[in-house]
Amino acid sequence: MPSQRVQSLATVGNDLYFVFYTNASGTKPESRYPGIYRYDAEGRLSKVVNRTQRAAALGGVSLVVDRLQSRTIAVTGSSGTFSATQLLYRESGVNTVAGATAFKPVDFNRDNQVTAADLTLFAPQVTIRGQVKTNVADLTFDMNGNDTVDWKDVQIVEGFLDYVADPTLAGRIVPTLPIQADADLNGVVDFTDFQVMRGNYGATSQGFTQGDYNGDNQVSFPDLQPWINSYGFRSAVVGAGVPMAAFNQAAWDQFLAGLTPQPVTLPVGSGRQTQFQAGYRTIVIASSVTKTGTGTLVFDGANTYTGPTVVSAGTLELADPAAVATSTLRVSAGAKATVAGGIVTTVGGLDLSARGLVDVSTGGMTVTSGLSATQLVAEILAGRGANGDWTGTSGITSSAAAAAVAQFIPRAVGWLDNGDGSVSFAFAAPGDTNIDDTVDILDAANFLAGGKFDSGMPATWNEGDFGYDGVVDILDAADFLSTGLFDAGPYVAASPSTGIAAVPEPGMSAVAVAAAIAASCRRRRQAATVA
Repeated sequence: MPSQRVQSLATVGNDLYFVFYTNASGTKPESRYPGIYRYDAEGRLSKVVNRTQRAAALGGVSLVVDRLQSRTIAVTGSSGTFSATQLLYRESGVNTVAGATAFKPVDFNRDNQVTAADLTLFAPQVTIRGQVKTNVADLTFDMNGNDTVDWKDVQIVEGFLDYVADPTLAGRIVPTLPIQADADLNGVVDFTDFQVMRGNYGATSQGFTQGDYNGDNQVSFPDLQPWINSYGFRSAVVGAGVPMAAFNQAAWDQFLAGLTPQPVTLPVGSGRQTQFQAGYRTIVIASSVTKTGTGTLVFDGANTYTGPTVVSAGTLELADPAAVATSTLRVSAGAKATVAGGIVTTVGGLDLSARGLVDVSTGGMTVTSGLSATQLVAEILAGRGANGDWTGTSGITSSAAAAAVAQFIPRAVGWLDNGDGSVSFAFAAPGDTNIDDTVDILDAANFLAGGKFDSGMPATWNEGDFGYDGVVDILDAADFLSTGLFDAGPYVAASPSTGIAAVPEPGMSAVAVAAAIAASCRRRRQAATVA
């Protein structure tokens, strides 16, 4: 096995210079010959001079390069004279002292600045991955010292361009991207870069500037996600003032329509990870998305894929209203889908047939289709548990309701049949008939006007069935009155960890509503007695 070695260190300011070489196998003996590299305070690595450049300058190279020292020299460049670091070292083979000038990384035109002009020189030099340069002069653009200028060198160059995340990502965790899909290297990732990829889609022997954003020498489906991830990113070094090409929705839709969706698997073995940290700013197309591992995956962005979302293990947290809005959510036994505190999210469908669990915490969920009101209530009852403490291991529950009930504060999961094939459910207090986080005159009207009290007629949560037994009776009336929340404003507490609010003393309006409900109860009982 080849070994690697670092030797002969020198520091200049915050930059570390060193000699590095690989004691390679016989298949590539030239790798035994060292080069000189720079490592800066931001953790960026770049080549100063490599073996081929040394050989061209000295007529030969040796295995030993050592005694590295630095000095400052005056360099006359394209825009005048400036100071630069020169590294002096011993070339043992020719027994001489050699010097290599350490220009500013990405300053290809040697004017001591990094500007768009440097990228104009760099872009035509980028080839397919692994294609060796035969002209030594072209090795100025070789950032990692392997005699090629390809995807890896673009990655290094972009590291010095300081791309700033798309402003629309504010509030989300944005990981360090392997590469920004800036095909034209103009300092901004926009729709033009997508069109470059689209124009070469399906072609082989292509490089980064033709849309090969993942470095496999072809333009194909895996190149789409790097562009999505870096769309809107702008270089703080060369991107100022560069206009961003407009997004063409028709062209985008046409491209997606021609793709064959692929399955996506997102493993989180432990801890907590956002979808962007897992490699997906947003998932726009997938035949299925499967979350594996015992950790927690957070969908904190809108996703538009239509394949099913399968939670096979661990937890999937929905932290965006449109996290799986066009997908059917399927939760396996022992796995869990949670709704982030205060979020009301939408799913295309909900499948808990495998006895998975959904926890709405202090949020809520709308299921667009496929879940009947009868099925919904059955799942809520499963999540409520046999003791009514909201600690069921399958179905639909609320950990916030469980925490409240444990402190003898009545909370539950309310639900609505929206009448258009969709159903909604959310953390709720008994009496909040329309699950809008308040108990007010509208809720009193729903309870009183429904006419279901002691009628034995089938009833819903909206009509006053807060016990999930399908009818409205004295127990439901007691639940309505016991919360003390009438006209008290939103009852979800500021703390998202519990969702528990203090129970206020009843005001006059609450007393009036209580009287109205009591009167309604008496009238219903009197009518039943007369009959």
